[in-house]
Amino acid sequence: MKSIRLATAAAVVTGLFAASSEAATTEWWSFDFNDVADIVALTNDNQAAWTTTGVWTTEDSDESAIIAAGDEKYQNESAALKLDTQGTELQWTLKDAARPEGTKTLIDADMYLVGAEDDPTGFDNNDVQAAIYLRSVTDENDVTTNSLCVYTYDGAAERNVWVPLEGTNVVDGAWYHVQVTVDYSGAEAKVSVMVGDVQMHDENGGTSWTIANANLISPTKISSVSFKGTGAVDNF
Repeated sequence: MKSIRLATAAAVVTGLFAASSEAATTEWWSFDFNDVADIVALTNDNQAAWTTTGVWTTEDSDESAIIAAGDEKYQNESAALKLDTQGTELQWTLKDAARPEGTKTLIDADMYLVGAEDDPTGFDNNDVQAAIYLRSVTDENDVTTNSLCVYTYDGAAERNVWVPLEGTNVVDGAWYHVQVTVDYSGAEAKVSVMVGDVQMHDENGGTSWTIANANLISPTKISSVSFKGTGAVDNF
């Protein structure tokens, strides 16, 4: 089983996943933090917020919490989940793992992206099929360039790589609607990323890429989505 982790330094999908541009096809991710009051208990509680479809799990060092609408830093219209995972993971695990047939949506959420200069590590295992993070290059503490990156498998190099994406301007410290999907219909599962209504592409114009760890994965289920780092998530 695989999963995706999302961190606003990095977000990762683990297990098997698929994607669709319509949120209605992904009922098991439908999680509006503005409507689920008991998620406030998430911080430092191993199994705090249950729903009919899955469960959140975290670790004692996790300092993630609910922030109010209009928070001075995040300026969101509704309450949101502020990520502060302290080197661990905040994970959403499905009670009933989904079979990856056709195209499936792994992530369909509003995300407040916080950049990181160093590429996240630790995703080279057969659980991770995709990950995204915002790469922010700095010069004397001033951000010079931002690139939303997706973690994929480079068959020619026989290793996983971070692919910088183009298509819409993504900057450090702002809200974006992000969709991550996977098409399982071909010989190789392919991941795609949308920001708002823009299909993201690489420098060569490619809009889909082989899932990470493709040399290890034989997908049978979609199991979980994980968040690592800082930032915020809403309407997940």
